[in-house]
Amino acid sequence: MKNIISIPLLLLIATGCGVKTNSSTVKEAPDFQSPIGGTGYEGSREYTAIADVGFVQTARTPWTDTYWPLRQRGLSKRWSPIRGTSASKVGFADFLETHLAETSKARINPLLSPAEKYDAIYRWRFGKTLGHDQIQSLINASRAIEESEMTATTVSAKRSEMAKLSEAISASAELADYFPITRDGWMEWTNKNAYQSPEGEANSYQYLDTLGGEEWDWMGLCHGWARAALQAEAPKHSVKVKMDDQELLVSEGDIRGMLTYAWANYPSNESSFVGRRCEKDTGNPSSRGPIDAQGKSTYGSVKLLKSDTEVGFDFKAEEFVKDSDKSWIHGSLGYTDEAGNWISLNTYNVRVVRARLNDASKKTLFVIEHYFGNGSYSDSKYWVADNLDHAKKFVLEGKKEGIIEPDFLDIHGCGDVNAAVFHTTILKHLKEEKNGFVMDRTQTGQVWNQPVRSADVKVGALVEVETFHFIYPGFKDRVAPGTKFVATVSSNMMWTGEPAAPSLDYTENYDDQHGRNELALRYTLEFDGNKELIGGEWGTPSSTSSGGLIPDFVLTDKKDTKPHNSLANGFDYDGIIGQIHACSLKTQADGEEIVKGQTLTFVNCEIKKFAQ
Repeated sequence: MKNIISIPLLLLIATGCGVKTNSSTVKEAPDFQSPIGGTGYEGSREYTAIADVGFVQTARTPWTDTYWPLRQRGLSKRWSPIRGTSASKVGFADFLETHLAETSKARINPLLSPAEKYDAIYRWRFGKTLGHDQIQSLINASRAIEESEMTATTVSAKRSEMAKLSEAISASAELADYFPITRDGWMEWTNKNAYQSPEGEANSYQYLDTLGGEEWDWMGLCHGWARAALQAEAPKHSVKVKMDDQELLVSEGDIRGMLTYAWANYPSNESSFVGRRCEKDTGNPSSRGPIDAQGKSTYGSVKLLKSDTEVGFDFKAEEFVKDSDKSWIHGSLGYTDEAGNWISLNTYNVRVVRARLNDASKKTLFVIEHYFGNGSYSDSKYWVADNLDHAKKFVLEGKKEGIIEPDFLDIHGCGDVNAAVFHTTILKHLKEEKNGFVMDRTQTGQVWNQPVRSADVKVGALVEVETFHFIYPGFKDRVAPGTKFVATVSSNMMWTGEPAAPSLDYTENYDDQHGRNELALRYTLEFDGNKELIGGEWGTPSSTSSGGLIPDFVLTDKKDTKPHNSLANGFDYDGIIGQIHACSLKTQADGEEIVKGQTLTFVNCEIKKFAQ
């Protein structure tokens, strides 16, 4: 790899274990800081410091949790079904009816979902009284839609009815006001079931788990769980909350779910994100993204003209077209519409990448990427220049000489986490801070975020790069410019996985048992004449194989940070979730309660009314 790409988490809009969309919503805003320090490493880059690793681990074992699959309505999934009156497989109207009934009792049903429990506490804390009057019209409308869905005879017709329900949920001010978290789970679920791809049923999502389309079992809140598991201590007890003349038991499983939701939707802003999300879904989470004939991950692919064959290309360098220290800039870009008019784009970020085609020509081309978007959507548009001068003039002045708008161009985002950045992430977040980091362990369109708990790292001796050039001629083209020395590295990682389903409580060794998944990685680190780290490459001089799968991206959080409140959206971390979590960490329990045949120890917890 010729350079290191580091992107902080400024616009991470990941919705799960990564919702796959045609236009990615997880392309992040770029970092203008030192790439090797992209995840916060500020230590020495000299070989002796870089090589001083050994076995390093988190101060505490990351806890496990389900990723709360979207296909099961996320955090709105109940611990056991509560029977309603309808035969509908959708069940939203019954869900609301039974919620009203169960939350009106002195002892609120402990089998309600984590989302419902949060919402009940939220309403009490903020003085919002819920009754049939507030949501009866929504219940009636939902029931009518569900009856139409049951009588529909085609998947397309059923999806159309589900779309009506999704719109009703989205438009309901009452749901937003009284059910801020429950609403999210149902919105995601109805949206996916309603989606009808323009490309046909096979490209839609499966309907009600079985009919047509693409499976979406993997989508959920793993991006929240993985971060919460590292940043928040595992709950020790359930918590009993008293609300005037009512009481509600919030189990350990509920608390883990609430923490997962908090870190998924309202995380700390003190985070860094390195790499891009791979957009190539092979359908196999254990596979790599696109690779070339040598087994190396390809950076992207392009078809300049409609008559051309699609060709892969390798990343060679980011060009600095305006400032000497910034590859991403504000430029003057746009495109020509069908009438020949120049349409200016509202520019967020522009950069130029020098690339080389993987075909026999080995031709150099300059890819111009324009990232644009807003708070809920992002995408990239591409052009190709025949030389750097033309690329600069296009970016800075809008001149189109030597510029082609390709018939197709895609940057895969697979295998773009540089080995040197990964290594310094281990140094910073496992050796120094001992708080761990999150990695996506797959290189496909599916995303599986996992908390990393330890690494056993062995860095070999420095070897003059010319030695490897002589033995392995192909290695010369892989190292960073200015490389004088190379060291090979073995890094055996251990990460925490998810259980098949959530639990109301957890045994003492449960988290440790789920935290022993292994990933063995092999890579080289590249040093300049002063023996300072300047780059890295996955694999060894004799092979491009990394041993295990290269992490697709790496996400880090500053130690001891927490989610933030968003009261305008009905999210109260400090007053509800944070308080419940703190209560659950007490050493001594106040009592026991049996739920679903399990004996749960609980701590009494005071939640205060919100003071205006």
